[in-house]
Amino acid sequence: MGKNVRSLISFVAPIWLVAALALWLPVNAPMAAAAEIPSCAAGLRFESAVPEVHCQAMKEILAASPLNPGDSLLIRGSKAKEMSARLQAYLVGEGYYEAQVHAHYSDARRSEFVFVVGAQDRYRITGYKAVYVGDPAQEALPQPGDLFEDLTPSPVARDIVAVQARMLTYLHNNGHPFALLDERYLEAHQESQSAQVIFQINPGASCVYGPVEVQGLDRVERSYVQNLLTLKPGTACSREGIAAQKSKLGGTGLFSYADVKLVPEEADGSHVPVLITVNEGPPRTLRIGLSYETNTGLGSKVSWTHRNLFGRGEKLEAVVKLREVSQSVAVDFRKFYPKRNTTLFGGFDVVQDRLDAYDATQVSTHLGYDRPFLKNWRLNYALYLHYVEVETDGVTDKGVELSLPTRLQRAKVDNALSPLAGYRISFKVEPVRSAVGDGLTFVQMQSRGSLYYPLDDDKKYSLALWSHVGGTFGGSFEDIPSTRLFYGGGLQSVRAIEYERLGTIDANNVPVGGRSIFEGGMELRSQINKNWSVVTFVEAGRSFAAEVPDFKEDLLAGGGIGLRYGTPVGPLRMDLAVPFDPRPSDAELQFYIGIGQAF
Repeated sequence: MGKNVRSLISFVAPIWLVAALALWLPVNAPMAAAAEIPSCAAGLRFESAVPEVHCQAMKEILAASPLNPGDSLLIRGSKAKEMSARLQAYLVGEGYYEAQVHAHYSDARRSEFVFVVGAQDRYRITGYKAVYVGDPAQEALPQPGDLFEDLTPSPVARDIVAVQARMLTYLHNNGHPFALLDERYLEAHQESQSAQVIFQINPGASCVYGPVEVQGLDRVERSYVQNLLTLKPGTACSREGIAAQKSKLGGTGLFSYADVKLVPEEADGSHVPVLITVNEGPPRTLRIGLSYETNTGLGSKVSWTHRNLFGRGEKLEAVVKLREVSQSVAVDFRKFYPKRNTTLFGGFDVVQDRLDAYDATQVSTHLGYDRPFLKNWRLNYALYLHYVEVETDGVTDKGVELSLPTRLQRAKVDNALSPLAGYRISFKVEPVRSAVGDGLTFVQMQSRGSLYYPLDDDKKYSLALWSHVGGTFGGSFEDIPSTRLFYGGGLQSVRAIEYERLGTIDANNVPVGGRSIFEGGMELRSQINKNWSVVTFVEAGRSFAAEVPDFKEDLLAGGGIGLRYGTPVGPLRMDLAVPFDPRPSDAELQFYIGIGQAF
C-alpha cells in the first residue's frame, strides 16, 4: 500500500512485538523450570538437584529478611530459624513433602548462615477423597472424582486448594450453601512417593428455598418485584443463585441497596426462608456533562431520567445535546417485562446538524423490542419513521424515510464504564426506504467489536482493540442521502482525523463521505495508581465510495496519548492525537476532553 499504511505498520510493529512477547513468555516459562541445578547461590546448598524455578523462589524468600552485620547472635539465630521454616514450607507446598531445611554457620565468626536443603523426591497425587462429617445421611454426597474429570496429579498446594474450592463451590450451589471444610490432610505412601488428598467436609443441612419475603418497598410495586424473583420455593439452595438474584435486583436501577440472604434459624425442615432487603434509590436523576473536541468545539449534554414512572420499573429519559455543529433533543421510554426478560421501547428525537458535508434537520419517532437470542446474545429490532430535510451543495431535498434496524449484540466485560478484560460485539442490518430526493431503497450493514485483554494478573496493563466495518447495498453513490453516508473521524473513530473527514475531501475542502467504511485501532491502558492511568493508541481507517471497503485506497492513520482519572460515572478522559501522514486539509493535532473511555 501507500505511504500512510507503511507509516502505520512501522508504528504498530513494535507494539505488537511487545504484546506478542508478553503473551509468549508466560506460556514458555515452564521450560526454564524444567532445568535442574545442583546448587543455587551463596547461602543455599542442595543435597540433590532441584528445578531452577525453586532456586529463584527460595532466593527471594531469603532476600526478604537478610541478616545484618549489627544483629546479635540471638537475632541472627532467630532469623535463621524463621527462614528455615519458610523455605521448608515453600518446598512442602511444591510437593516435596519430606523436604528438610537446616541452617548452619558458614564461617567461624558466625556472621553468615548457609541453608542446607534436602528436597528429596517430589510426590504425586493419586486421588482425592471427601469425608463428610455430621449427619450420617450425608454419606451419599459425591466424591471429587464423580464431579471432575480433569483432576491433576500435581502435588502443588495451590492446585490442591483449587480442587478443594471447586468441591465446596459445587456443594454451595447444589443444596448445601453452608458447607465448610473442617480439615485437609494427606495420606502419604513413602515407598511410592505418592499421596491421597483427604477433604474432611461438614456439608451442613440439606437446603431448599422456602418462602421469599421482600422488605423495604415503597414506590415500587410488590407484584413487579415478585416477577423479578428467580429463587423459586422448593428448588435447591445455591449461593450462585442468591448472587444472581442480588445482581438482577441491582441491575434494575431501582434500588440503592439490595441484599439477599437465607434465614436458617427459621427453617421448616429443609425449607429455608429467603429474606430480601431493599432500599429504593431516588427515582429521578439529573446529569450534566461537558466535552470538548478540537474541530467541533465545546459540547454539553443534559439528561433527566425517571426510572419508576408508574411503579413497575418504567423508564423515561429526556436528553438534550448541544454542540457548535449539532443540536438534538431526544425522549425515550422503556418498559421491562421480567418474566420474558424483554424490553419494549419507543420515543422520538429532533436533530439539527450544521456540518461541513451538509446541513440537515431530522425528526424521528420509533417503536422497538429487545429480547434474548440464543445463549448470551440479545436481539433488538425497531421501526423508525424519519422526516429529513437536507441541504448539500446548495440543493435542498426533503422527504420521509422508513427503516427497520435490527441489531444482534453480545457483551462480557469486567467493568462497563472502563473495561480491562472481556469483549463487546454487535451486528446491525437496516433496510431503508427513502423518499428524500429521487427516492431509493437500500440496505446498510455494520459490525463493531472491541476486545480487552489484560497483560498481567493485576490488570495494571491492558490491551484494548476495536474495529468497525460498514457497507451500503443498493443505489449509486449519488442516490444515497448525505445523512446516510459514512464519514468517520473524531471521538469513537480515528481520533487523529477530524470529525467526518475520514475519507475523500473535495476541491472545496468539503468531506465527500462514503457508502462503506473500515476503521479500527488498539490502545494500551496503563494504570499509574488507584485513580490515574495513561493510554497510548494507534488507529487507522477510511470511508469509501464503493459498497464495501476498497483497500486499494490508502488508509488514514494516526496515534496519540491520553490521560484518565477515575470517577464514579466513568473515567475523565483527555486525549491528544496526531495524523501520521497528514493531508493539506488535516489539522496537525486533535484534542478531546470528556467522560468515559473512547471505546
